[in-house]
Amino acid sequence: MQQVSDHAGATGLTPPPATQTTNGPQQQPNATAFVFRKAVKQNAKLRLALSGPGGSGKTFTLLKLATALGGRIAALDTEHGSMEKYADQFDFDVLHLASYNPAIFPCLIGEVAGQGYATLITDSWSHFWMGEGGELDQVDAITARSKSNNSFAAWRHVSPMHNRMIDAMLAAPIHILVSMRVKTEWVLEKDERTGKTVPRKVGLAPVMRDGVEYEFDVCGDMDLDNTLVITKSRCPDLSGKVIRKPGDETAATLARWLAAPVPHKPQVSAPTLAGTDGVLKHWARRGEMKRLFGEVREQVGERIYLEILGRFNVKDPCEFRKSEDAVQCYEMLREIARQEVG
Repeated sequence: MQQVSDHAGATGLTPPPATQTTNGPQQQPNATAFVFRKAVKQNAKLRLALSGPGGSGKTFTLLKLATALGGRIAALDTEHGSMEKYADQFDFDVLHLASYNPAIFPCLIGEVAGQGYATLITDSWSHFWMGEGGELDQVDAITARSKSNNSFAAWRHVSPMHNRMIDAMLAAPIHILVSMRVKTEWVLEKDERTGKTVPRKVGLAPVMRDGVEYEFDVCGDMDLDNTLVITKSRCPDLSGKVIRKPGDETAATLARWLAAPVPHKPQVSAPTLAGTDGVLKHWARRGEMKRLFGEVREQVGERIYLEILGRFNVKDPCEFRKSEDAVQCYEMLREIARQEVG
């Protein structure tokens, strides 16, 4: 009888041990086969996140980048219509939401892709964290309803929704561009021109769940001078860059990086002619060589043709092993043909 194990699966039975051999344990018959393939870069879609305080130019920059990338643009405006103030400069469609439950994001991406849009802009993505119906709002509501008032149980409900939102963004067949608010504070700095101490508003951490920057291809911080500092980039040409008012040039750099390399096709050399007599020196393929030998064969006749080929120990042009012999034979036949015509 099999023994019952505390660590067994749903059946409560101890799994059979792997068969031992002199070379170590064997795989179980139903073991998964892991088959690797050569990595090949494919055409990709962009995942980009911009963080910055209000007035740093996040919305304008996202619209400019999306426009330069090409295709129709769908924009999710969480800032009470602020995006539509740019509708006279950019062509895009907009959607306003009453709440920001992250559970809707996978369906939203599916709808955007299904309607033929090339890019989805979410301005700002922070609302799905701290907005009405967002992650923090849901955690607070679940915690308040629980008897233990323990938020850990609430996160067990909310975290899977967050993960599904991230998975949908990563798998989306469209460009995903988001902005994030930042926690801000005022600091005192010395103005080098005047020597006076002046207050300056600076952005700190993005308002979103910790670690989300790992999910994006490119992340950057924008300041009130509309300067973008790239903080994370899988695109080598943008890594560590500081870009003043990013736009078309930045989008072009991203587009080149996203595109799959054009496969190299070996060029077939065209035949080259030597001198004025038009003697063919090289052939792109054996079929071309055979055609030319066939033409000269008709000019010199079967007997002479076979006699000249026999001098090179071949009965057919395809039997040549050296291009020099083929060229020499062909030149001899052409010379005989010219003499007969003359």
